[in-house]
Amino acid sequence: MENFEKFTLRPSTVIGFASCERSWFNNFVKGVKSINSSKAMVGTAIHSAAEYYWTGCIKDNTKLDWNMSELQEYAMDCFLAGENVVYESGENEQTCKNKIFNGTSALFRDIIEYTDVPLKTEYRVTMPIEHPMIKDISGTIDYLGKDSIADIKTSGAKYQPKKAVVQQSIYKMLAEYNGYTVNNCTIQAVILLKNSTYGQVAEVQTNLGMAEALIESIKLKLHYYYNMKMEGKLSDEIIEDLLFAGNPGHYLCDDRFCPSRPTCKFASVSTQKIQCDFDLQ
Repeated sequence: MENFEKFTLRPSTVIGFASCERSWFNNFVKGVKSINSSKAMVGTAIHSAAEYYWTGCIKDNTKLDWNMSELQEYAMDCFLAGENVVYESGENEQTCKNKIFNGTSALFRDIIEYTDVPLKTEYRVTMPIEHPMIKDISGTIDYLGKDSIADIKTSGAKYQPKKAVVQQSIYKMLAEYNGYTVNNCTIQAVILLKNSTYGQVAEVQTNLGMAEALIESIKLKLHYYYNMKMEGKLSDEIIEDLLFAGNPGHYLCDDRFCPSRPTCKFASVSTQKIQCDFDLQ
């Protein structure tokens, strides 16, 4: 009998399941490492500056003045600490540095300037799950206020709040499970355009029913997988093909974003790309 090491389900992994079940399975069950794209790493770097600043404010119990040069350098150091960064077309370290510096400035100028000190920053909230393969569902909330939560995103266009509905619904569910009141969910977006950069605050209308349905879908698929593996009547390849099909029409079905694509049997089915209403950052 095979022993399964239980794993943690994260809000972003739920969204990934809705986008491509095969890629999700390879990443979060089989342990295939994701690609560190320069776009994602720029977002992480800008995010790190906010975490660094808010941590100091929470410690001193007051909103502090900030040194923008220090924050920008801190964010850039975070970017440079990333391993195996894959630069997207037309990108290099200098172009990413420009985005990080401009994005950090916009985040503080347009958003943090008008935002109260949170109760917590980068705060992990967890809820246990009864399942043979899943230990719990857990995630870190960027900004936890008195009755609100917020998530920092970067985007190349005006941010569409519908992209964050599932993720923010799960964060709301987790926060409330851990005893916090959440009446308001927002995205603190940094918009990185070619000729300008600005901050945008977008309110998200949560949908707990949609989020719970996706979580239940994952649990059910993994129950089937677990039971079929325990029975041992079918090969791993057949089980995986039956339960976790690829989505070649998804816009992230690309060698730049999916490490499994070069060997994925579903990838050659279609070259037509479709847009997705979920944000994978």
